[in-house]
Amino acid sequence: MASEIARFMSGQSGPGHAPKPSADTLITRQQRRRALNKVMALLEAIMDAEQSYADNIPANLQSSSPHDAAEQTVSVLDEAINILSEAY
Repeated sequence: MASEIARFMSGQSGPGHAPKPSADTLITRQQRRRALNKVMALLEAIMDAEQSYADNIPANLQSSSPHDAAEQTVSVLDEAINILSEAY
């Protein structure tokens, strides 16, 4: 997952990954919406992985800093997804 995120952020392509789109390739509203959907899907995958991580922290560490950070990350990603879904 981390390598997929790194490739996505850098615009590099890999197996099953398209190169980073330029502004010229996002001319139509439909193209921009498709690109935004891909971003939201990636954010949802990250959010799910972070939630799984938080859920699997042992009970005696539920109030630990890593657990709190994971829960905060899930909350922020959920909010970001909601905001992006309202963009179009």
